Amino acid sequence: MITSETLVNKEFITQGVMNWNSYRTDADSMKTIFKLGGKFSFQISNEMKEGSSHIHAYACVSADKGSFYFILVPSKEDSPSNYHNLPATSANYIYAEVGAGTLPDHISGLISRNTAVDRTKRWSKLTDREDWIDANTTNAGNTGITEKGVFQAFVIPVSDLSVDIEHNCFLALKEDQSELTGTYAADLIIDNAQGGLHCYDMVCSIPPFGQHAYTVEHKFGILHAIGIN
Repeated sequence: MITSETLVNKEFITQGVMNWNSYRTDADSMKTIFKLGGKFSFQISNEMKEGSSHIHAYACVSADKGSFYFILVPSKEDSPSNYHNLPATSANYIYAEVGAGTLPDHISGLISRNTAVDRTKRWSKLTDREDWIDANTTNAGNTGITEKGVFQAFVIPVSDLSVDIEHNCFLALKEDQSELTGTYAADLIIDNAQGGLHCYDMVCSIPPFGQHAYTVEHKFGILHAIGIN
């Protein structure tokens, strides 16, 4: 049983990321995993924020598909060498379990409350979410739009985050103009638990890589260290 007290070490992270990578192209597996919930929470420290432009939130899952969680790493720490030399514990690698949750009423930002609610409702609506899964996987009786599968990680600007404040993250589906991932693309709506909802539309998911200078493949050191990309 994975809990918030689970030791976040290299072996634990590697296994979770590898499990996710093996399941994320399989429609039935992803439909099972995503039923576990769509919300996770975390805090960042000054040490994590200083010197990093982004937080990399890697999706992970237990081998039995019973625990869905994210490992969050500041971009300055996310290199193969840092990962290979990761100590037994590190305050810069955060574990965040995914569970049930709904978007609060207090919302402000550069996208409207209606837009934020619409995106989270698409994720919560089983038919929309499973249509998106089917469009991004290569089984489920269709050819799939991409061979990459669903997201591997989210990239979160640290400018959207406050130090030592709990942030609640809600999985969402936004309209996708690229037509690379079906009708919708995976998204995160981030809520500052003290009352300020960050709806800045700056979070992006990978793959695809290279949409921006900060999403090129070599920026994701854990994936390189494990041998995924």
